[in-house]
Amino acid sequence: MSNTLKLELGYEGTDFTRKMNITNVTNEDCTTAKTRIKALNASIAGGTDGGLANFLRSDDFDDTEGIGTFTGIVAATIISTTTEYINLEEEGE
Repeated sequence: MSNTLKLELGYEGTDFTRKMNITNVTNEDCTTAKTRIKALNASIAGGTDGGLANFLRSDDFDDTEGIGTFTGIVAATIISTTTEYINLEEEGE
């Protein structure tokens, strides 16, 4: 099984969003993703993000207008896929 975590990042004062995919996510990380995302968003809102909000700026960032500072993850999806290879060379079937 293969897991991908799809995230959508939101920004202050703009409708701009950024989408990112994180591949090869473990099953364990899938079970804790919601808790971790909520903790990250709380850290940004509380000002304890260590500068992350200013690091992940939007493309239309404008400090004088207060636009484009990262406010948190606004959407998340986990996609799990199973791949089964079919051996067509096997005889008798």
